[in-house]
Amino acid sequence: MINYFDFLLEKKLEKLLLESKITFSKEFYKVLSSIKTPLSSQIISLQNKDIDLQYNYIDITDENDTVSFTPDRKVKEIIGDKEEFYKVVDSGRYLTGSERNQKIYDALNHIRTNEVYEPSTGTIGKIIATTIGSSGKIYCLFECTEGEDKGERTIINKEALEEYDTSFQKVWTTNRNKIKIGRVIRAIIRSGKIESNDAEIEKFVNNYKSTIDIINDSFNKFNIVKGDDILYWYSIKNYYDEDRGTLANSCMANVPDNYLYIYSANPDVCQLVILYSDNGEIINGKYSSDKIIGRALLWKTREGYYFMDRIYTTKDSDIDLFKKFAEKNGWWYKKSQNSGSNFSIENGKESKSEKIIVDLQKWKENFPYLDSIMYFNSSTGELSNDEYKINADYVLQSTSGNYIIKL
Repeated sequence: MINYFDFLLEKKLEKLLLESKITFSKEFYKVLSSIKTPLSSQIISLQNKDIDLQYNYIDITDENDTVSFTPDRKVKEIIGDKEEFYKVVDSGRYLTGSERNQKIYDALNHIRTNEVYEPSTGTIGKIIATTIGSSGKIYCLFECTEGEDKGERTIINKEALEEYDTSFQKVWTTNRNKIKIGRVIRAIIRSGKIESNDAEIEKFVNNYKSTIDIINDSFNKFNIVKGDDILYWYSIKNYYDEDRGTLANSCMANVPDNYLYIYSANPDVCQLVILYSDNGEIINGKYSSDKIIGRALLWKTREGYYFMDRIYTTKDSDIDLFKKFAEKNGWWYKKSQNSGSNFSIENGKESKSEKIIVDLQKWKENFPYLDSIMYFNSSTGELSNDEYKINADYVLQSTSGNYIIKL
């Protein structure tokens, strides 16, 4: 016969087996952050905390009244007792000790100092806590878990991290189920012991629906152009704000059209994704504007999939909108928005390093500055991010319409 103390211990163990860390996708996290209510703040505070909840790895859907999740029992089958680790893929995205970053340091309960830990590319570690900045970026308190820097902590943009163990990526794609947003919120409130009432929950659900509607409507402001239209939208005179963001500061924003010839002359493999500004109008059911606030090249690779190159925007917050649009269309996109041939691509479900090849049919003596697939074989017309894979003889990284000869 079981005694009272054994009974309590058994119940405690049973509770621990039921509990698991609740995890939100970065999209769901951002929607929560945009809903300025006490309830949304309390739900955000539960991220990465152990609670008894059968719905886990919660993400948004295209529908404004549902979210998707993976049942917690299935999560445990996929990842077991593994701890989630991340690899640094962009070493320059850590947060400085500037006084203007104090709010983020406070939110992550990390002491701000002038000397900060700067993890190098390839560093392995774990996320201790997350918060979202005023620009919409997600910042993480990252702790190195290997090597001589083990135990060192720093704050880093989450875009600079990728999951080190791919088994965790399966959680976002395996056994996904849909559930009404109101139902999952009530379950989170109950398990997280949050005090609330029907009026507060109804207000939250309405705000959630309107936020998703805004995200979905934003997709209507995208367009995909090719040929000479690429030349038109590359011109800085067609930018909504000529002095702001990476879009205005692009080195190809104000160059002669002949520099961009390979873009306009190869419509079968090169297109341009543009995001119209908010001052447009809907004509015959389609949104249009005479100005844009973002652009990204869209390449068709030799393997047949589409790769969306570096994203240039007026506002950093629109970068995620481009990525979400790419996911909707089944494209791969560059994970970190920088220049360089060594990068990862993702599609919202998985991430990988890839040797990309694009086959051009037409080219002349002038070339644009290419951020990612800058190696070129001038005999075959092959572009790639791997110079050896195509036996490249040119590097297309000149801002004056020229090229660098490979020796």
